[in-house]
Amino acid sequence: MQLVPVTDAYEIQQAEAGAGVFHTLYSKIDSSRYKVSRVDFYVHQDRPKDPQGSPGYSPITIYVKRTSSGKALWWKVVEGEREALTESFLSAQLPNVDEEHPSSPAVILPATGDRTIPIFDVQWGSQQLANWADSIEAHILLDLRAPQPKIVADLSCNSVTAFGACGVYDAQQQDKTNYECDWISANDDFRCTGTTWHDASKRQTKTWFALIGGKDIPFSVPAGNPATLQKFAELAEADPAWRNRQVDLPGLGRTSDIMRLPVTQHNVVHVLGAYGGYAPFGAQFFYVILGKDHAPQLGYLVARSLFEDDPQDVARDAELKFQTTVAEQQALPSPASEIKLGGDLSFGVKNLFSAPPTHIYQVTAREDTSRAVYWLAIDDQQADGRPLFSMTKTSQ
Repeated sequence: MQLVPVTDAYEIQQAEAGAGVFHTLYSKIDSSRYKVSRVDFYVHQDRPKDPQGSPGYSPITIYVKRTSSGKALWWKVVEGEREALTESFLSAQLPNVDEEHPSSPAVILPATGDRTIPIFDVQWGSQQLANWADSIEAHILLDLRAPQPKIVADLSCNSVTAFGACGVYDAQQQDKTNYECDWISANDDFRCTGTTWHDASKRQTKTWFALIGGKDIPFSVPAGNPATLQKFAELAEADPAWRNRQVDLPGLGRTSDIMRLPVTQHNVVHVLGAYGGYAPFGAQFFYVILGKDHAPQLGYLVARSLFEDDPQDVARDAELKFQTTVAEQQALPSPASEIKLGGDLSFGVKNLFSAPPTHIYQVTAREDTSRAVYWLAIDDQQADGRPLFSMTKTSQ
């Protein structure tokens, strides 16, 4: 979506005074701050020749006239390229054929709740029928503060009512996302929280970002809590009480320090577990090697499943790439602005064999009624002084 200038006199005349135009005016803008005295919106909707045979919605055109220092400039909302056979984003529900004075197909409101700030939320709706009834609420956010106005966001909110076995199944597999945005005057921007529900797993993913600036906002770690896996391991080493706690870490979510193992070279290994995949259920595991003569060393444990159907090693290669990235960056590649939320996540560790240099453990991950079992082997006498790790998923 973009705003393009309109300079053609005839198009401007039709936009302003053509048949069926819907006009909305905002004139209480802080002109001393934004150099804007008024903003006019003009909305047009195509009317089908046969309303009874139409799908019930049709394209709309949105014009914006921005007046500054007595000079008016025009723009039009234009949709970018879309895939064939897909409906236009700029489509709104048609009024009832018997409405004598229909209302505008688009509602235009101050996005911040403050009429003196020229940022507007333009919203409209439609209902489309297929294997399901899709009620669509579309939004675009217009920032008209600068001499060159722009669309800073567009959003389509879909509420689906499914029909038939296939429609109901497909609808159930769809992720659902909700956005809540608050205007932060000090930042001249919206601080947004996005929550995505994954119905198949009952998990949620939360993200934070600045809407206009387009920058991610890191997850806010409570004071005194660790912000990285390395710091969590250091706290657990210094104070055993941390080994019984779960903390929300940026990029992961709920994380536990599940095991401590002293190894050679006066090092200590901490193994940490967090939410992993959910189809099938599993967990993610990391290790941190602590020592007096080096910084904490972070690693990712690739857990190959005995039941994995991956003949081309696609999943395996992705895991190895993740492992390499963690080792090279000594940080998670997942965004710090994201965390995962889910059911009650717990871990049980059972020592199966311990005869230095070899240690073998059974690790059981549980989330609500789901369970996965892993075997973890650690060899702590490698030539380079670093422990060797191997992990296998044995049950799910």
